Amino acid sequence: MRLLLQMAMLFILALPLNARDSKLTFGHDAPDFSLVDQNGYSHSLMSHRGKFVLVFFYPRAQGWASYRKAKIVDTIFQELLDKNIIVYGISMDSNENHLQFQKENHLGFDLLSDPTASTIQAYHADGLFEVKSMSYLIGPDGRIFRTYDKIDDKSFPQKILNDLSQL
Repeated sequence: MRLLLQMAMLFILALPLNARDSKLTFGHDAPDFSLVDQNGYSHSLMSHRGKFVLVFFYPRAQGWASYRKAKIVDTIFQELLDKNIIVYGISMDSNENHLQFQKENHLGFDLLSDPTASTIQAYHADGLFEVKSMSYLIGPDGRIFRTYDKIDDKSFPQKILNDLSQL
């Protein structure tokens, strides 16, 4: 076990710093995705050209941390909807887990399943041990408009609303 841990640490340290901590920033093309929601419907980023899209990534749908992050986004969901902004939560959970999570927590937005983590990786939201809790506001042109490193209940909703009020 100790040898395995040492090998893992050497691998991590061998990665270039920017490969471990990189993220998409303003002006980058947002990677397209086609993922299935909690009800079995497919959603793609490309189908929302012309609209703003907020995607937020979170670890598995069980547990207090994921619940808190989803509820933080849900506090401003109606305001985002009123501004014609599409909202998606993305994790590696199955559609069934997402359906249960959405119903239990009365969430208004769709939860997309990324079981292979390909979209999570494309958005640099893959962490060492779990998915990073980060978000992207994607502009109508399909480019990254804003990057939010954390979903934090004190400032995250206000940051998004402030950014949108400047449009």
